[in-house]
Amino acid sequence: MQTTKSLSSPLTQIQTIDSTMCFNLMQDSGISKMIFDLQDAKDLYGECHLRASTYVEYNPSSTESVEIEDDISKQIDIIFQNEKLKKRNLYFKKCVLYGNKKRVFQLAQLLLMEQKLHTIYIFLEPFSEFQTKYPFMCTWKDTRASETLFASEIIPNFLYLGSANNANNESEILHLRIDHIVNMAEEVECHDRIKEHIPTENYLKLGIGDTIYDNIFPLLEESLSFIDKVKEKNGKVLVHCNMGISRSSTIVIAYLMKYYKLKYEDCYAWVRQWRSFANPNRAFVQQLKNFENMCLQRSFTFTDKAVVKNEKVTSESITSVKVLSVQDSDGKSHERMELVTETKTTDIVDYA
Repeated sequence: MQTTKSLSSPLTQIQTIDSTMCFNLMQDSGISKMIFDLQDAKDLYGECHLRASTYVEYNPSSTESVEIEDDISKQIDIIFQNEKLKKRNLYFKKCVLYGNKKRVFQLAQLLLMEQKLHTIYIFLEPFSEFQTKYPFMCTWKDTRASETLFASEIIPNFLYLGSANNANNESEILHLRIDHIVNMAEEVECHDRIKEHIPTENYLKLGIGDTIYDNIFPLLEESLSFIDKVKEKNGKVLVHCNMGISRSSTIVIAYLMKYYKLKYEDCYAWVRQWRSFANPNRAFVQQLKNFENMCLQRSFTFTDKAVVKNEKVTSESITSVKVLSVQDSDGKSHERMELVTETKTTDIVDYA
């Protein structure tokens, strides 16, 4: 997986991002941000720019009027003229900068010194690369960008996390070239127009509720196996529930844990970095932590004969997982997984 490179000051941090990370930031409604275009000329901005970005006038000659003793905020407002930029720390705490690298780094350095913003994201790839990969996220001279908030791209060109609106948005399915869908919401159905693009065998519905009494564990085997087969075929899969917050994020986190051999906290942090409002409910969180314990205790594989005997156990009562080797009355050995609470074993999965 890719990670951002960052340098931090006590209050403000700078992160460099690539096209995928920039795309995710543009979809994340949970982050208050502004996007500033620092291309060489306003004509270039008119030809093509990132959706919702605003052009910053650069006035290098104005540096002559900036005195050394002038405060940082005044320097920024004199050299980089933009009304929205002047409202930093008032209407937004984070910003994305792209365009001419010299201008980008100069503005980023001043903003870092100013210490008013939380995060400054610097898009360092050539803008042409973003235009090629996500043309629908750009406003062109004769074409407006899509106003849709797309699904989050958790693993580039493969794994997407979103909502029912994302899954039933025909233009989004086509733009992102989604060819498989996993639906984790019991209350959401696939629209007929989506079925025209996603064959029946490429659509998996494993609907479940989103309460602390719902047990998502019995659905992990089929969902994770389905997702991994998409990867083997170099396909693209969208995992969704109703809002793209709890059920679908649980499945995506579980996939990262199992196939990337990562701990729960690392997978949770990765998903939240690019979908800040992803948030499995507390029952699913405990079930994911139990799943992590299973993966760490042994080389874990699911079996088709696994039977959950108590699906309605309250998740916060579970404290650990044990895998026991036992013999039945015929003398045959098999393994039994026990979910242990503070007082007793309350949930058992038998492996024949």
